[in-house]
Amino acid sequence: MDEGLRSELQKRGVWVTSTQELYNWGRKNSIWPLQFGLACCAIEM
Repeated sequence: MDEGLRSELQKRGVWVTSTQELYNWGRKNSIWPLQFGLACCAIEM
């Protein structure tokens, strides 16, 4: 996508992204690594 068009759409409040960017955002903001533990109760948290 042309950067000029992309910036114009963002100014108008349109969320423009690719599938890869959305996937990476989900990976970055997931909290499942925080629940890692060696005991069985860590899985149940």
